[in-house]
Amino acid sequence: MLRKRKAVSPLLAGTLYMTIAIVVIAILISTITPYVQSLRDKAAFESAKTMMHDLATSLQEIIAEGKGSTRVVPLVIRRGVLIIDNRSNLIEFRMKTDTPLVARSAMIREGNIIIAEGDDVSVVDNGNVITMRNSYLEVNITKAGTPDNWQQINMSRIIAGVKLLKENVTFNGTVRVLVDSVFENATGYIYAEMYGNNLPRGRVIAHLVVNDTEFELLITLPSYADYLELETREAS
Repeated sequence: MLRKRKAVSPLLAGTLYMTIAIVVIAILISTITPYVQSLRDKAAFESAKTMMHDLATSLQEIIAEGKGSTRVVPLVIRRGVLIIDNRSNLIEFRMKTDTPLVARSAMIREGNIIIAEGDDVSVVDNGNVITMRNSYLEVNITKAGTPDNWQQINMSRIIAGVKLLKENVTFNGTVRVLVDSVFENATGYIYAEMYGNNLPRGRVIAHLVVNDTEFELLITLPSYADYLELETREAS
């Protein structure tokens, strides 16, 4: 038995092929574009890092040679912005990117430069208290002792206060810190890793000795975070 097949018009067939081709091209573009942008961001990052290293080296040479010394340093900026801050005596390069070039809230030191992600934290010395603040939290840490003058420290009173800024609510409870679920008192000193504004993180380090065990308690406030990170490590 013979059956009559319906013909497909050349115009309709062309439309189908064109639709398929356009869909394929759209998929390729959506897949390749983020990858290409990531490569561009990485290249811009590496170029900026080289530039900052060269600038730091030139500044060190000028300082060593004294008054009258000069250098010509090429500043090639593919993306981002270079900031010279006279108040803090810092030279910063900032670049916005969705590419994970540096771990969240990390601070990597390479010679005289610091590579970091985020810029939402300020750390201020208020005398007996160190205040860390970002867009969400304000945390007050009790400052105590120095490397040359250790003091008695109640570990459950290191965190003196926490305020939720957007809710305007102050946490009045106690953050208890115990060693072996028993020891609460220690000797040592408490200090900030770094002071300043527009930092990737705030970190206060409590160098402690409890029952002949020496260690460090790290209290970290990351950029754009509504939480604190507490961890311990061997004393350095």
